[in-house]
Amino acid sequence: GDMSAGELDSALAWLGFPCSAERLWLLYHQSDLNGNGVISESEFVICLRHIQDSELASIRKFLAAQSTEGSRIASMAELEVLLGSLGYHTSHEVLLEALQEADLGIKDVSSRFGSSALDMIKISLGRDEVCSLLSVLRDREGFTEAQMQELRTAFHRHKAAASEQISASAIHKSVRWLGHTFSFDVVQHLIAEVDVEGEQVLDFTMFVKLVRKCRDFERKAAVAAFQKLDAEGKGILDNRGQCMAFEILGCTDMQGQPPARSSKEVDGVDAQGFVYMVQRCKAERLKSLRKHHGFTNSELKELQRMFRKFDKDGNGELKRHELARLIEVMFPEHAHLPAFRPALVKLLKDVDVDKSDSLDFMEFLSMIRKITDEKDEHQCAVHAKTIEELQFTHREANEFRYLFLAASEDGSRKLSAADIADMFSRSFELDDKQCHMLGRFFREAAQRESDLRNNTVGSQEPVDDEADFLVFLHIMRMVVDAGLMQQAAERPKSA
Repeated sequence: GDMSAGELDSALAWLGFPCSAERLWLLYHQSDLNGNGVISESEFVICLRHIQDSELASIRKFLAAQSTEGSRIASMAELEVLLGSLGYHTSHEVLLEALQEADLGIKDVSSRFGSSALDMIKISLGRDEVCSLLSVLRDREGFTEAQMQELRTAFHRHKAAASEQISASAIHKSVRWLGHTFSFDVVQHLIAEVDVEGEQVLDFTMFVKLVRKCRDFERKAAVAAFQKLDAEGKGILDNRGQCMAFEILGCTDMQGQPPARSSKEVDGVDAQGFVYMVQRCKAERLKSLRKHHGFTNSELKELQRMFRKFDKDGNGELKRHELARLIEVMFPEHAHLPAFRPALVKLLKDVDVDKSDSLDFMEFLSMIRKITDEKDEHQCAVHAKTIEELQFTHREANEFRYLFLAASEDGSRKLSAADIADMFSRSFELDDKQCHMLGRFFREAAQRESDLRNNTVGSQEPVDDEADFLVFLHIMRMVVDAGLMQQAAERPKSA
């Protein structure tokens, strides 16, 4: 079928072509020859030709500007500048392995060079050699051989034994094991961008593309933090700015201290240098993340606080009655469900390694992770069922999820009625009647969620005044059915 802009983005990412949001929209409009708002198969081929022509033109222009004889790239520094201008942001290790694979004069990478010795490497690349290198980089998805082995381990560790595919709920576990600690909604969105048919399973090839999207997402977050703190646009972040950016990205330790850096880095780094520091920090902390069952430093700090609060006798262990009260606070929506107590008893037995009928902190972390994983698995099933019941297509649901994430700071918070109204107001000017209708939809969807949570109709329990993604989907179903977007579109924003 035809492609939307979001599906075009996913298709280009699948093929390994980097594309900024601005570049995507330019390609989309260049390729939509009949102006019907979607990209056909023949128009997609034209789009790929635009991309290839654009890359070739940029390579020729860069080579023509070089002072070396024959207009060739003679240093790794020059090569990295060119790759960055084309949107290929990759590590030194990946670049070295790609040069070796493309047979471009680099032999026995592991023994000859380290990432700190790039200036010592001599190369001579013309247009054809650069094109060959780009092809290898796209095929590699930006990973070294060692990293690909890690991905295989993660995939086989979490997939079902008799299957060559991994389920959506297991994907949440595997990407966390690889160090990507995103919100539930962000992971679901990234899965949907790769799982174009909405089957809720990925084979290994699709899984690799998903993990690359995770890395791209983290890189964009690091660049955004850099730009936010580089208020004057100097292109350099000093120590104070770096520390604030690290805090935004969750790269500080449990005492709030930034990761270790060289004196040169502390003095100031550009955006690319800052991205490398963030990547290095995450790699160094991966072992600790796995040891602590996938919980980040900020999450560990909060879990330690909760553990100590309910450990009344201060002996470093939670007895059954102490644990029960803590679970009620942490998982109020599960604690009183009839099926939850026997499941909790089983979990306690499974994680109580020393059979003391109590949990120390590490056993407690294991239990909370198991409960969280069960919750994620349940959410995956509920999301799929809700999308089907509301009769949204996979494409529509993911586009709504994109809007939700943009408004909710990547799923870190729920949306208020004012947030949703503001979302609409950016594109349309709502009159008083339409604003009232939107508010009514919000209240009805929130009441429905409250009834489901309390297993009643017209529950007297307080109704949440903020919407998660499922409530947001119900609101959008009512908005679409009432023709609210069409009505608002017919009333364009005033200048």
